[in-house]
Amino acid sequence: MALTHELVLALDGVFDLVAAQRVQDALNLVRAGGVLAIDLTKVVEFQDLGVGALARTVRQSNHAVHIVLRGLRLHQVNLLRHLGVDGRPAAGAQAES
Repeated sequence: MALTHELVLALDGVFDLVAAQRVQDALNLVRAGGVLAIDLTKVVEFQDLGVGALARTVRQSNHAVHIVLRGLRLHQVNLLRHLGVDGRPAAGAQAES
């Protein structure tokens, strides 16, 4: 399968281990130096195990792909920070409380 330079992954419902695996699968489709934008604005429930798996995926990418997280709530931003990932929203965006 051909790799892409930019990919947007929009998720909804529950962010759990299955959703975190979808992020890993999407990351594998983006070439080094590319961008993976993960839109979580329609996620209604974040399970901490899923967020932990997301943090592991981001850390393991070693910045080969720029990962943009959209739609995180404050709890998830703080949890990611504790797990060594900067989950703060991009400039001009705000985390939801």
